[in-house]
Amino acid sequence: KVYFIFADFELKKNLERLGVNYNVSDYSYNMMTKAQEFINTFNNPNFSYWGDNSFEPQFGKIKPTPTSVTTAHEFIDSIGKEKKDFLLLTRHPKLHRLLLLSHLHKKGFDKSLVSWDNKFHNQYLLDNMYQLDRNEEFGKLVTETSSLLDVEDLTIISGFGFENKDIYLNTYLSIVTESVFFQEDKNFPSGYLSEKIFKPIGHCQPFILAGPANSLKYIKKRFGYKTFEPFINESYDAEYDDFKRLELIKIEIDKFSNKTKEEKDEFLNNVKDICLYNQNLFLEYGKSLNTPLEYNAEMKKMITFLNGDKLI
Repeated sequence: KVYFIFADFELKKNLERLGVNYNVSDYSYNMMTKAQEFINTFNNPNFSYWGDNSFEPQFGKIKPTPTSVTTAHEFIDSIGKEKKDFLLLTRHPKLHRLLLLSHLHKKGFDKSLVSWDNKFHNQYLLDNMYQLDRNEEFGKLVTETSSLLDVEDLTIISGFGFENKDIYLNTYLSIVTESVFFQEDKNFPSGYLSEKIFKPIGHCQPFILAGPANSLKYIKKRFGYKTFEPFINESYDAEYDDFKRLELIKIEIDKFSNKTKEEKDEFLNNVKDICLYNQNLFLEYGKSLNTPLEYNAEMKKMITFLNGDKLI
């Protein structure tokens, strides 16, 4: 009668490792809610996810903000235009985010669009980064300055309700730094995926995913999305060693960075059908947010039970 509903593809296995057999429903609230946000924005240019006097427990009071999302036509029309190489959005600093930001810093931040807010400065994390990457120039930069792309204050935003299509149209690739990368316990790995991976999907942008091992495998098998092999070597996704996975990701960043503009435009032309397919599938999921019976067989069982009907 009790179900755990959580967006973590390792949860069921982890519970089994603990010797328990709890009911687990794999339901991605993050994807469904983000998809409906995109649909509402398409249908209403003045749509704001947050209403007046909105309050979110983690962030506090949130100011309503108009959002914008990329249409398929805008994405196709942008191919061939001047773009930065990468988009890397950072709110809370984490070790994998600092290491990837530092990697882009060495290539020149002028080649990418990156964000951070020094109000979140964490010296402990920075010292951990220095043990792996002694980029003190970068450390000084993120400590003393902020890089804000589309909002004035990263401390009062949420992962929902602050979309801006321009930063996607003006970059070739998203580097998605998920909430979880380095695993605290190798025997009980997290497979949590937040709304972050679904943002470039909704904006018709290819991506490299810095998340738990097998995240790409999961979103392909579970939801039907396509990824970018062979145009990006995605063998990093199968690497369980977190540091090795990070190095494989850096290799793909370097390979793309070293392409000529013509080669980068050719890359977009090669993957555009994948991006369009993913966006369309993403929006279809959003349409079924309020009809979970069509989305999840386990949810159907729960709804049926709660309605007092006989389970099939």
